[in-house]
Amino acid sequence: MVSGQPRSVLADQYRISGGLGRELPVFAQSLGVDIAPIAEALEIDTADFNDLDSAISLNRFCRLFEVLATISGDPAFGLKYSQAYVHGGVGAFEYGLMHAPTLRHSMEFFVKFAGLRIDLAYLGFEADRRQARLEWSYSPLIVQREQYVDFSMASNVRHLNHFLGPGRQVLEACMERREPASTALYRELISQTVVFNAPINAVVVRTDELSAANRNADERLFDLVSRQCEAKMQERRYQPDIILRIKEEILGVMERGPVPVGLIARRLATSERSLQRRLADNGTTYQQLLDETRRELSDRLLRETDLPLSEISYRLGFSAPSAYSRAAIRWYGKKPSAVREAGLRDSALPPQVRKP
Repeated sequence: MVSGQPRSVLADQYRISGGLGRELPVFAQSLGVDIAPIAEALEIDTADFNDLDSAISLNRFCRLFEVLATISGDPAFGLKYSQAYVHGGVGAFEYGLMHAPTLRHSMEFFVKFAGLRIDLAYLGFEADRRQARLEWSYSPLIVQREQYVDFSMASNVRHLNHFLGPGRQVLEACMERREPASTALYRELISQTVVFNAPINAVVVRTDELSAANRNADERLFDLVSRQCEAKMQERRYQPDIILRIKEEILGVMERGPVPVGLIARRLATSERSLQRRLADNGTTYQQLLDETRRELSDRLLRETDLPLSEISYRLGFSAPSAYSRAAIRWYGKKPSAVREAGLRDSALPPQVRKP
C-alpha cells in the first residue's frame, strides 16, 4: 500500500491491462526518469507491463502517469506517450481493432470488448445520418487521470486516423480534463476542435466515414479474434457483490443531486423493499452505504485535487455546501477546509519519490 494512502475497495476494483504500460519504462527513461522506484511506491509491478493477461489498478496506473509528468517536467507526457505506444500489444483486443474491415466494425468492436482492456464507468456509440459519436468515462473515484485521459484520447484517435487516411482528423474530441496552458499539441495529435472540461470523453466523425476501409483488414483474423474476445468476456464476467454494485450506482448519479434508495433500486431492476432486505442481510443500510460512498469520494477529492469545496459538495450530491460541511464534521470532526489545511490532502507524488 502506498504510504499515507488508505486502500479503497471501490477505487482499486477498477482494472486496466498491464500491457498498456509496455513502452513506459523506456519512454520515461528517454525523459531522464527511472520508473522503477515510482512504480514500486505505487505498488505496480512493472513485470505486468509485459504480460498480456495481467490486470493492474487503473487508479494506480493513472497516478503513475501524473507522477511521471510531474517528475519529467513535461505536461504533455500522456500525449507524447500515445505516439510511443505500439498498438497490438494488448492481445486479441488490439488485433481485432487493427484488422477490422471498416471503421464501423472497429468502433463497434471497441464498444463490445473494451472491457478486456479497461474497466470504464460508461461506454457508448451512436450514429445518426450526419455524425457518429464514441463516448466513454471513468469512475469518479479515479480523480488523478488527466495524463491518462490525454494518452487514451490521443491513442484512440491515432487508431481512428488509420482508417480516415493521411491528413484527416476526427471532427471533434471532448475531454474530461482541464484546459492545458498550451493546446497546440492537442490540435496536432487529436483534432482542430478539442473541447476541454467536458462531462464525458468523446470522439466524433462523419457518419459516411464509418464505411472507410481498413488497408490492413483481415476478415478471417478479425472473425477469429472476435470469437476469442467473446470467450474471454464470458470468462471474466462476474456478478459483483450487492454492496459494490450499490456504491457504483450511487457514484454514477451522485452529481445529479439527492440519491434516494428508490432510484438505486430502479437502476438495479429490483424493488426498494427487496433492496433494503438484502442490505439488512449484509448487516448494513442504504443510508450507511450512501454515507460511506460520499466519504470515500470526499477523501479523494480533498486529498488529490485542488477543487473548490463548493465543487466537491456538488460532486458529492449535497444540496448545499453547508450540508457538506455538516457531513464533514461528522466524518472528520472538522470542516472540509480544516481537513484540507490539516494535511489530509496528499501530494500527487508518493512520499518516496517527491522532489526535495
